[in-house]
This record gives sequence, structure tokens and C-alpha cells, in this order.
Amino acid sequence: MTYTVTNGYSPRSYETILTECVQVVNEQFGTSYTSQSFTGTNLWKYLYATIQGLMTVENNIAELGVKLQDYIRTQNEELIIPTSSENGFTALLEREMGLIASFKPTESSSDAGQIHLAIDIDNTAEDYAEKKQQIFNLMAEHLGAGLFYNGTEQGTVTELNGQSFNYAFDLPTETNLKVKIQVRISENTNLFVETTNKIKEKFLANFAKAYRLGYDFEPQVYLCKDDLPFASEIKVTYQSNGSYSGEVLNSAYDEKIIITENNVEVEVIS
Repeated sequence: MTYTVTNGYSPRSYETILTECVQVVNEQFGTSYTSQSFTGTNLWKYLYATIQGLMTVENNIAELGVKLQDYIRTQNEELIIPTSSENGFTALLEREMGLIASFKPTESSSDAGQIHLAIDIDNTAEDYAEKKQQIFNLMAEHLGAGLFYNGTEQGTVTELNGQSFNYAFDLPTETNLKVKIQVRISENTNLFVETTNKIKEKFLANFAKAYRLGYDFEPQVYLCKDDLPFASEIKVTYQSNGSYSGEVLNSAYDEKIIITENNVEVEVIS
């Protein structure tokens, strides 16, 4: 087996192991087999099962190496980014519960000791009460003591000594946007021009993948030349209040941008 930092352990192929076996046979018995002439001999029939067994073992070792590398990477990330930090705790929530969260930045001394945390969770789900308590338990376990937690979603956690502590977080504030996409077809292209519905699907897919709670809305980020290679110009604007704009929309930590299919308009210009 070979090892590289990039690829880890790489199991040998059947051909590689067979070539090495043929070389050993030739050295030990003074023969001059090649891999092709050795195949089909009685000794090959005996070694074939051994080679298959070796391949299985090496594949298992390679898989174990990948899992070990992943474990070490995960442990290193937890050491580098402690779960008591803002980044560490949001990563913990995403890892443990699949939830996206955002902290309000500390902007002045009056914010000291105040925790404002927004979590993107469906409060109408049947298991919401259970998940909410799980969030409070994680806050009690990983966030610092002596802090005041702000939010509409409130609860308590009882510690080992019997004391109860209050915890809270906020649900996102939703902001609905209308989006207008204008695509100009390049005069030099002979590529297939996609339909307006397909362009809309690509924009919404990119938005769903890249956007998260608290992010500023950057309209030009979610559709580019790589998505529409036939285009010479792609212009994305949005409307929240008033006229359409192509500028970055600054969002609060608890603000969640909502863009539905019915609120996306696509125009293809020849």
C-alpha cells in the first residue's frame, strides 16, 4: 500500500499484486513468467484467492485510514473552535441538530453579558417543545455562566446542584423579497439558451445552498456566468420596500430572507 498526505492509504490493484507475486516466483524458482503467461497456471490458481484476500484487507485498511483522518479532523476543529465561542456553538447546533443560528455582535459596552441568539427552527412542528429543551440543554452545557439570555423562546435548565438557570433565544424575523433577473444572450454564443423556469430554478437552488440566517443579501452572488454560459450579462435586483435595487441588503443577525418561486421574475433579452 502507498500513502500520501492528500489521498491517504491507497490499496494496490490486482495487477500490481500479481506482478509482485510473479517477480517473487521468478526469483525463487528461476522462471521467466510474465503476468500474462503466469495467469492460468496451477500456482496462479493457488495464489488467486490469496491476492483477493490481500485486496480485501488493504481496502479495509484504506477505509479505516479515511475514517481515522475524519475523526482527527473533527477533533482538531473542536479544539481549534471551542463550543463556548459564537462560531463553535453555531457549528455545534448545526452538527447536533441540523439548525442554523446567528448571534448578535457585541457593539458597545452596554451589550456586555447580554446574549442575543436567533435560531432558524420551525416552532409549529410537533416535536418543537422537545427540540427547544434540547437547545436549552446545549446552551447550559456549552455557553458561559453569568450571562443574560434574551429572546421570546424561554426555558430553564436544572443543574446538578439543583439550581435552575434561565435560557432564551429568538426565532428569525422573516423578510420577503421579490427578485427580478435579467439575462442578456451573448451575440457570440451558439449554446442552448435555457428557459426562464430553468433560470429561476438555478437561482433558487443557489440561494438555498449559499444563504443562511443573518447573512446580508448579495443579489449578484446567486447567479453567475458559470450557471448561464450563454449569457453576456446577468443582472439580479430585488424589491423589499419601494423600487428594485441591486445593492447589498444589510441584514440583522435574526433576519431571514425569504424568496419564493412566485416572487422571482426572469427576463431573457436577445
